[in-house]
Amino acid sequence: MAALEITIIPEAVIKQAFEHFDADKSGTISLQELKSVLCRPTSAGIAFAEEEVQALLNKLDTNKDGNLNYAEFASGSRTGSLPGGTAFLQVFSAKMNAKEAREKVAAETAIQAIVDSLLSEYRSRAKELGIPDSVVDTVPPPSIPPTNPGSIRIFQCNILADGLADDGFLVQPILPELVIDYPALIDEVAAQRAAKGDMALLKSNHDSEASRKNHSATLDWGLRWARLRLFIAVSMPDIITFQEMDHMADAQRDLAPLGYECGYPGKKYEPAHKVFGTLKTDPQFKDAPRYLQELEKVGVAFAPKTQSNCRKFGLDTYLGEKADDDGVAIFWRRDAFALTKLDFIAIEDKKRNQGAVKVTLQRKKDGAPLIVIATHLSSGTKREDEEIRMNELTRKTYNAEGALENPSLVGLYEESVDKAPTLMCLDANSRPDQKEATTEGATVWKVLRSFPVRKDIMRSVWDSSFDEKGKTKQTDIPNTTNKMRGPLSDQPKKIGEHTYGVVDHIFFSPTLTMERHAWGPLTYASPDAALKHLLPTLEVPSDHAPVVADILMPSASE
Repeated sequence: MAALEITIIPEAVIKQAFEHFDADKSGTISLQELKSVLCRPTSAGIAFAEEEVQALLNKLDTNKDGNLNYAEFASGSRTGSLPGGTAFLQVFSAKMNAKEAREKVAAETAIQAIVDSLLSEYRSRAKELGIPDSVVDTVPPPSIPPTNPGSIRIFQCNILADGLADDGFLVQPILPELVIDYPALIDEVAAQRAAKGDMALLKSNHDSEASRKNHSATLDWGLRWARLRLFIAVSMPDIITFQEMDHMADAQRDLAPLGYECGYPGKKYEPAHKVFGTLKTDPQFKDAPRYLQELEKVGVAFAPKTQSNCRKFGLDTYLGEKADDDGVAIFWRRDAFALTKLDFIAIEDKKRNQGAVKVTLQRKKDGAPLIVIATHLSSGTKREDEEIRMNELTRKTYNAEGALENPSLVGLYEESVDKAPTLMCLDANSRPDQKEATTEGATVWKVLRSFPVRKDIMRSVWDSSFDEKGKTKQTDIPNTTNKMRGPLSDQPKKIGEHTYGVVDHIFFSPTLTMERHAWGPLTYASPDAALKHLLPTLEVPSDHAPVVADILMPSASE
């Protein structure tokens, strides 16, 4: 006769066990269904006699209908009335854990197959571009540890839009036909910049067919996108935020096999330029209400810059009419989070429609909510550029009627914090130690870290490196961008300008806790030291390095 002891069993295990017994899914367990399970020996060697099972049914069947409903079954499991219940349900729980372990191994095997496929795709594209295997062999796969239990991983990256990539960056020689002293070229360009030298002469001395081919190979979208997906496949972030994404259709298609979603079920990305036109060929079409309406109709977490320079320039490249506007996007792992609400924010801009995107998610394992906001502030190194960025953060945004009456980005963040743990991910185009402050001495960092209304509701993954005023706390300064335009650039004023520092940010509410940087960050002792490692490279396929951070997220019950 089997033992009749029992201990407390988790509700989830009881439900799973009930479903296992209820073979015909009628919602009740018959005598035959009880016998088919309990009279069969388990892996623990436990089996019940038929008379024991009949006695069990008689005892638990309080409504005397000859079956066990869920309440009767659960009550028996909790009170010890189920003969051998502990043993069986514990074995059942162990089986379910084993099943989950098998599913985890299968998922990891599938991801590894994708990683192997991406490595093969990367090598194949490199070969098509003429990059020798000996060069590709020097590019290590990303090394990123798994996420710890209780943490969520955020992957924030300005990918460098394909339509903006042909910008004359100083890049390492990767093709055999380009024979140059790369460190000497960097020194020469920097020296000419410092001396306000003749950039036209510099361009004529170094602008060659071989150098342009080398630049094109380094910035090739197929190569870079394979590398970016490799980063994602290896790190498996829970949340991905992109800026300058101008291949959104590719991203939605190619990240789906990795387990990512970016919108409501069944919704597919549609290019905004089909509605709003292109600066190069169409009259200005700026209409915030229409912008919000179109984005909501598409139902994908992507907020483009309409009539963008990205599409304007891309039309003159290999992309042709496939060139798209760049924008900000949010993706999430479908096995970890479900979308509950998608919102768009239209920011005031004199030239075009542009905005931010906000998603409200629910963590599947416990129902805990999470809000993610993604945006991209304007570029520029002058004081007035920082003032524009400040306005983008702090001024009211457009409502559905076209009035500037909706909350600002900081106001939206503040509202969100009161509802759920919140992330704000952005390329701010502004460093914590930004010198080009506004007339009041404010910077993007100072406003966000000090917050204009309520203190201590916004923290940063860079808090260990910078204080609230932007002063550095360590010798080796982290940076997320490290680039210099060279002789190939068609922007003479920017040739030799070294753009360096932390401009990509993940801010978060106090209910979340920074655990670690899962990759990087890139750190250098000085700007001169950073000059030896300019981006983009084959290893980091953008002029911005990704920010990969693990953040502790409380459970729904905490």
